[in-house]
Amino acid sequence: MDKNTENLTELVTRFYDEPEIAQVVDEIAAGDELLGRCRAPEPDSGLIAAIKGQINARLMLRERRIFHPIIQRVAVAACLMIIALIGMKLLTPTQPVAPGPAMAALNRIWADDSDPLSEGDMQFALLTAEVDEIDDSILRIRMDEWETDSESAVSELEMEIADINTDFWKG
Repeated sequence: MDKNTENLTELVTRFYDEPEIAQVVDEIAAGDELLGRCRAPEPDSGLIAAIKGQINARLMLRERRIFHPIIQRVAVAACLMIIALIGMKLLTPTQPVAPGPAMAALNRIWADDSDPLSEGDMQFALLTAEVDEIDDSILRIRMDEWETDSESAVSELEMEIADINTDFWKG
């Protein structure tokens, strides 16, 4: 028994009862044999060539229909970009614009962050000094160089940090 017959038998057992399986398999095999004896005529090679030519002509026409709108859209986008670049070139001033107060403030902030007093920002300097003092205190607690008991020192430091946070956000 070949593989196709085994697969057919397995498939038929799913749909039919035991007595009908052999009959159904025989009928399907007879149908296959009948179809095998009646071969269909092959088409003329000229006809196949004509059909392939028509298909190629339609595909070429379709490619042109797809390709031309894409080229048109790219050309329109390129023209718009060129017009925008020319407009930007014509509308930009030839002399540099003096920086406004916002730019001056940014330059002052970022100019030198190592010395906050040089900027004239006293509140920033005070906050920085307090943070440095708290940092030193925490370091001393960790190094066991603190004179008092550490629990009260930690709670005192937490209160100072909370104080600084509220002062900072008040403005």
